[in-house]
Amino acid sequence: MPDHWLNTLAPELKVEIILHLSKPTTIAGCSREWYNIVNLPFAKAKWLISRHGKTHALFHAVRMGKPFINPDVVECLFAQGAHISRYFIQRLVLGFGECDRSLIDLKQKYNIGPPDPFPNTLIQDKTCSSWASSLPVDVYFRLLKKGCDRFGEENISVRGNDMEKFYYLSGGPLGTSQSRVEIQKNMDEIKELIGEHKFVPFPPKPGIRNPYLPCDISNGYTDVLKWNIIARPIQFCLELVNLWKENGYHEVVAETNDIVIRGSLLFLYRQEYEEWVPELKQVVEKLSDLQSYGFKLTDKLVGDALRLFENRLDFANIGETLVEAFAIVRKQLKEDILIICLTELLHPKRHVEQYDSLDFIISRVNKPEDKILYAFEKYGYSTNDGVYEYMLEKFGARSRVAMYLYDKPKYTVE
Repeated sequence: MPDHWLNTLAPELKVEIILHLSKPTTIAGCSREWYNIVNLPFAKAKWLISRHGKTHALFHAVRMGKPFINPDVVECLFAQGAHISRYFIQRLVLGFGECDRSLIDLKQKYNIGPPDPFPNTLIQDKTCSSWASSLPVDVYFRLLKKGCDRFGEENISVRGNDMEKFYYLSGGPLGTSQSRVEIQKNMDEIKELIGEHKFVPFPPKPGIRNPYLPCDISNGYTDVLKWNIIARPIQFCLELVNLWKENGYHEVVAETNDIVIRGSLLFLYRQEYEEWVPELKQVVEKLSDLQSYGFKLTDKLVGDALRLFENRLDFANIGETLVEAFAIVRKQLKEDILIICLTELLHPKRHVEQYDSLDFIISRVNKPEDKILYAFEKYGYSTNDGVYEYMLEKFGARSRVAMYLYDKPKYTVE
């Protein structure tokens, strides 16, 4: 049990403590007083908003399902300013309720011959559940009513898909130059979609180095394909960032940061115009524009850039231009950027199969063995056989790098 004085704290202070916990249920088991506070609808709502923001609080409340969510929690969420969008209602209707397990079994049993005319995206999910499958019925109807009240029964379009609508309005199927024109032509409809219908994507899956990796759509998180739908038009119409922020989606930059910057670099160095490459000034201007809207050129993105252009780093000085541009935009020395590149390229979660980018950086870093050993020590390095063999060939069997790696655990990249 917690110290007696913790039980005597005012309820407001107890709620403040709960807001700093990733799992309030851990403290709920300490005493009856804490259990009651943790399960207050007001405390649950405040914890959700504190942890996930007003934009995504409802999504996570629904995802957590019962017994966490109930009508009182929903009312407290709305009272505290949680956002609801038409897209949320559309996805909620699609994901509510359990699948018919016997039907799933039959589909798997007869999964031969002609394609199934009624494909079920959850057929591979052994639990047959979606992000909203455990939502209590009374909560489901309360959310639907809120959606109808907010957007009007004639405009709620529960069988629609605002993500898909945004894709077409922003010229998703078109080339870049045509997309620019399409966005401007449809800007009034885009503003209505974001401003009136409060369209925002669901959040990316947390807790992984690359949250944009494909994920099971049944968990509700936005996958890489949908993030491309959001990020691509942002790359050449930064006005969309302000439009979303004005309508409460303040996470837009943080949630699209990596994919927008990577996409912008790929657009600058698009291969269909390989005979032309941008000058240093153009790269700096593009990255500076993104930075002025809050996008950040992180260490990880610096490493990503080297991998993106691995086979073209020596073509028309692309590698040199990128390193210099990163140094200017981040206001760092070129040598510091090179060390960041090297450290990121050696990150254990990067499964390096080609070593052109490592060759490029190592050839430009002063005392490369020192810098490599620094990276290994930083990560508590265990390496794959490919990196070990590369270092062995690059520096020799008696080098400090090879000797360091000799006794380290090895794993095979699958």
